[in-house]
Amino acid sequence: MGLVNGDKITLISPQGNVTAFGTFPKIQAFTIAGQFNIGMYQYDSNFAFMQINDSRKYFNRSPDSADYIEVFFKDPEIVETLKPLVIDNLGKEFIVNTWKENNQTYYSALKTERNVMFIILTLIIIVASFNIISSLTMMVKDKGTDIAVFRTIGASRKSVMKIFFLSGATIGVLGTSVGVFLGTIIAYNIDWIKQFVEFLTGAELFAKEVYFLSQLPSSVHVFDVVWIAAVSLAISFIATIIPSYSASKTEPVEALRYE
Repeated sequence: MGLVNGDKITLISPQGNVTAFGTFPKIQAFTIAGQFNIGMYQYDSNFAFMQINDSRKYFNRSPDSADYIEVFFKDPEIVETLKPLVIDNLGKEFIVNTWKENNQTYYSALKTERNVMFIILTLIIIVASFNIISSLTMMVKDKGTDIAVFRTIGASRKSVMKIFFLSGATIGVLGTSVGVFLGTIIAYNIDWIKQFVEFLTGAELFAKEVYFLSQLPSSVHVFDVVWIAAVSLAISFIATIIPSYSASKTEPVEALRYE
C-alpha cells in the first residue's frame, strides 16, 4: 500500500453497531507504529497486529475476553506431555490443541520424508558396500599365492578368513568414522555453508518466500547418529563375509599349481 510508520490506515469491520435501521459497519483509523517481515508471504501479506485493548474495543469484545491463548515452551517436543497439565489448569470447557495437531498434515509429511530418506541412505550404504566386496574379491585373487603359502605353513582357514574380515572391517570402520565426523560438522554449520555458497555463486539457494525458512535449520540427534553409524558398520561387516569366506576356501595346491 506504500504506507510507512506514522501513516494512518482506516479499517472497516462488519461487526459494527446494531441500530433500528440495521447494523452499521465500524470504521476507525489507526496509526501504523511498525512493520514486520518474517519471510512467509502468507503472514506478511495477510496479518496485522494491534494492541489487545484497542482490538477489543474495535471488535466490541469485553475487556477480559480473548479468542485463544498461546502457551510457549522452551522445548516444543514436550507439548504432548504437558497438554494434560494445561487442560487440568484451564478446565475441560476449553479446547486445547498442540502445534502438532494444528499442523498434522505437514508434520506427517515430514515424518514420512524422514523415513524415506533413511531408506534411501541405507540403500546408498548398501551400494557402497559392494565396493568393499569387489575390492576384497580382487585382493583374494591377487593374494592367492600368499594365501596358499600361509596355508602350507600351518595357517587355518579360520585365520585366513579373519585376516580378510579385519581388512574389510577396517575399511568400514574408517569410512563410517570419517562420514560421521564430516556429517556432524556439516550439520552444525549448514546455515553458514549455505551463506558461503550463496556468497560465491551470488544466487539465493533457499528463497524465504518459497521454503518458508529465514535460515536453514539443523538439529543433530545423538540417537540418530549412533543408529545410522551402527547400520553402516553392520552392512560393511556383512559385506566382508563373502570374500573372506572365499579366501578361506582357497586350496594351497590349486593356488600354487601354476606358480
